[in-house]
Amino acid sequence: METTEKKNLLSEKAMLVYLSASTWTGRKKDKKTTSEVCDVKKADSDAGSWITYLIPKKSIADIESAIVRCRQDHYRLSLPWIDGGLRILPSKLFMEYTSVMNKRIAEFEKTVDQFLVEYPNIIDNAKARLGDLSYNFILPTTQELKNRFSVRYDFMPLPETSDFRADITGSEVESLKNNIENSMKEKIHRMNQEVWDRLYFIVDKTVSVLSDDDKIIRKSLIEKLSDMANDHWNLTDDPKLSEIQTMIKDRLQSVKITDLRDDNFQRKNKSNELKEVLDKLNDFIG
Repeated sequence: METTEKKNLLSEKAMLVYLSASTWTGRKKDKKTTSEVCDVKKADSDAGSWITYLIPKKSIADIESAIVRCRQDHYRLSLPWIDGGLRILPSKLFMEYTSVMNKRIAEFEKTVDQFLVEYPNIIDNAKARLGDLSYNFILPTTQELKNRFSVRYDFMPLPETSDFRADITGSEVESLKNNIENSMKEKIHRMNQEVWDRLYFIVDKTVSVLSDDDKIIRKSLIEKLSDMANDHWNLTDDPKLSEIQTMIKDRLQSVKITDLRDDNFQRKNKSNELKEVLDKLNDFIG
């Protein structure tokens, strides 16, 4: 899995994607009020900190929720690569990713526009709302706020050890290449571990739902299970992962949600079939 051939194949089957999001929280640390509270409570100056909400939290709640949805879909469609946000995206999911993220960004921008329309009224009410807390805070103008909100994504190719160039000695280059290769192995391991974790979670959850007649079988559950059986998640052509995915595909053939909901025999039978997949997963994972 960690051979150069595999890594070259990986660069052909995936790319890196980075999601960045910025927002204005409307919060300010208030040193004066902090000092006053500490004095009243007879506490040391470092015993606490006062944060003033310049605008009602509900005013930007929709914006914050829109950013959360952007991040959720970003994580759902990609796999971990480097801590800090850079993730790996299967090439087969490129079109879906751009479609989903463009829709989410459009929703985000709509909520920002709605907030900016209401913002002048929020400014007008700020002094009365904040009372004595408004003594030293100047709210930004609507125009200034426009540039505070953004969500964007960027793609870049997967780097290869052979791409490295530097004016250093041969022995140093070799040492650096070894470090890069070891780093790549760790990243690939983390990426694959995420796939196994997702796979185990959804199979286990599906078995749990199907084996309990009182639980509702939701269409989204079967769709998530079916998605994890797609080969675009098997970026390193792991034969064990491929075997599990094939088992899932075989057991989901011609499955109808209505039949599983209405026919207890089919429900129990499908639960037993997927339990076999879960047992195989346990064998592989150990």
